[in-house]
Amino acid sequence: MDRLLAMSLPAQESAQHYRVAWVGFDLMLVVVLLLTAHLAWRGSRHVGLLAAAAATMLVVDAWFDVTTSQPADVPTAVLSAVFLELPLAVVCGWIALHVDQVVERRRRHHARRAAAADRDRERDPDRTASGPPVERAVAEAEDRQ
Repeated sequence: MDRLLAMSLPAQESAQHYRVAWVGFDLMLVVVLLLTAHLAWRGSRHVGLLAAAAATMLVVDAWFDVTTSQPADVPTAVLSAVFLELPLAVVCGWIALHVDQVVERRRRHHARRAAAADRDRERDPDRTASGPPVERAVAEAEDRQ
């Protein structure tokens, strides 16, 4: 079947909206990567789905960048694929395959930060969540007047 497809395709084809297609694909890829990073940072279990999509999109992007480049642009496309797109695809693939580990690590990190904030509040009950002790802030405001 593959042989028939390869023989039936034209040797060369031009697309009317080639730039729009690639810019749109690259923008979608950036959005998927940013959402993947956001969900990984938050420790969401949904990160695996987006990481798998990102890995797939990165491999497809690398493949088509290399195979559709003009001869003079092939070295740049290969370098981009080897040093950027494919390694990032491997990272995204690892995240997709190890969702539980990624989520657990983030949840432990959030728990440590919450515990540290609780300890700080216990040591200095006058401390507000976002700044210096209340009395010092009041005194500074009075000094300015």
